[in-house]
Amino acid sequence: MTSEQATPHNGIVSPCSSKEQQKQQSQKMEAIGQLAGGISHDFNNLLTVILGYSSLALQKIGAEHPAAKDIEQVINAGDRAETLIRQLLVFGRRQILAPQPMQVNTFIAGLHKILCRLIGDNIALTTQLAPDICKVMADPGQIEQIIMNLVINARDAMQDTGGTITITTENCTLNETFTCNNPGAIEGDYVMFSVKDNGIGISHEDSKKLFEPYFSTKPETGTGLGLSTIYGIVKQNSGYIQVISALGSGAEFRVYLPKLSCVPENKVRDAESYISLQKNDGAKKLILVVEDDLMVLNLAAASLRLEGYDVLMAQNPLEALRIFDRNAGKIDLLLTDIMMPDMNGIEMARKMHSVCPDMNLLFMTGYSDEHLKTYDFTGEKYRFMMKPFSPAELTKLVAHCLQFHTTPEGLRA
Repeated sequence: MTSEQATPHNGIVSPCSSKEQQKQQSQKMEAIGQLAGGISHDFNNLLTVILGYSSLALQKIGAEHPAAKDIEQVINAGDRAETLIRQLLVFGRRQILAPQPMQVNTFIAGLHKILCRLIGDNIALTTQLAPDICKVMADPGQIEQIIMNLVINARDAMQDTGGTITITTENCTLNETFTCNNPGAIEGDYVMFSVKDNGIGISHEDSKKLFEPYFSTKPETGTGLGLSTIYGIVKQNSGYIQVISALGSGAEFRVYLPKLSCVPENKVRDAESYISLQKNDGAKKLILVVEDDLMVLNLAAASLRLEGYDVLMAQNPLEALRIFDRNAGKIDLLLTDIMMPDMNGIEMARKMHSVCPDMNLLFMTGYSDEHLKTYDFTGEKYRFMMKPFSPAELTKLVAHCLQFHTTPEGLRA
């Protein structure tokens, strides 16, 4: 592929496209992403309360109560809303990641049987995988999401006619010529994987909105979040997505992820050592909960007290620091939101941790771990918990933090 074949961001080849139009489209997608991320954060707080109190109510009345099934329906609806919000978080690049070194060829080979079942008998699936493919640092769940969504889209484009889907991998270098013609792309070494079909193709008009949330070329069956989710994942991983298509000539989606030059030791996690948990003696532990949303604060405190923990509550960091000063040395765990007025949760936690370095830290967030990367927490004990969360998820992770005194930094719930 030459640089002249590539086009910016949505990647659709069009002689009418100008660099200014491409830049405007990129800015538009960025603005939509910020809006989606902000809305998702607010809804996550609401969903935390709805799902949390519904779970507590169900726990109190028992499964045999006449109202139990009604509450279960509320929880089911909340779970579906949570899935939707997570997709918006991905698009807005606010999702917490669990990246690890991975080899995309091995990953694609492992998905082959599942993908064949997805596409049906009238469509063939072939692969062209470069034997010397480099590794990338990525969240396997997100890479699976990209591949599955692209294959499903390709299948839908050939549902009536049949055809062939081809998955390709290769190492490549994006040079200055490519990045000049493709705003949003950054020079460097990448691993590229693509999904190509020989279906109906994509019109120039549809290409303008291809990655926007809720836009779908399948109005009867599509959610309009598949490609926008892929776009968010790729951007969050410092990658680039390109689409080459013309109406009647099929489509090829190319995903570029930065090549992993070396694997830092502290990035390789052994998750198996964290599966088996023992129930803590909560009555012996004191937890300080800091959250500016009063409903979420009350829910977290109630959930922990039901498990026997002693709980101190604060609705802002300044109040929390005063409570901490009165109880310094007694607090076993700080459970705090990140984004709060006056002072964020990270700055507050650092102040407390400088006085009590043995205190465990658990951050609640609807955003990604991006905010923490600018702070040096090396060697300190902290974890993330993504909103919305259930009382069971909260108490399990709290028990985990308190049980493992040497918790590796930055692991997520």
